[in-house]
Amino acid sequence: MVSWGSIFPLDVIKTRVQAQVLGGENTPLLLDREVTQKKLGTVEIARIAYRTHGMRVFFRGLAVCSLRAFIANAAQWGMYELMMRELAPKQGIAY
Repeated sequence: MVSWGSIFPLDVIKTRVQAQVLGGENTPLLLDREVTQKKLGTVEIARIAYRTHGMRVFFRGLAVCSLRAFIANAAQWGMYELMMRELAPKQGIAY
């Protein structure tokens, strides 16, 4: 969960860069009319997001993502341990 928390703001910016609408009237994630013809870079996207929504925009959805990551990783490690027990030679090696 700590790794997701540290990388989540960069993921938000990356998603906004990828979701840019060029030449149109709609900029759904940017919500700024000054963006119409040129594609913005990561720093400009981050500034617009911060100016429009504040610091919270960079962590919106982190709780749900962390819950999903916790469940997925718990299942992965549980299955790993199960498989190690099943595949380990029966020579007294404890896993």
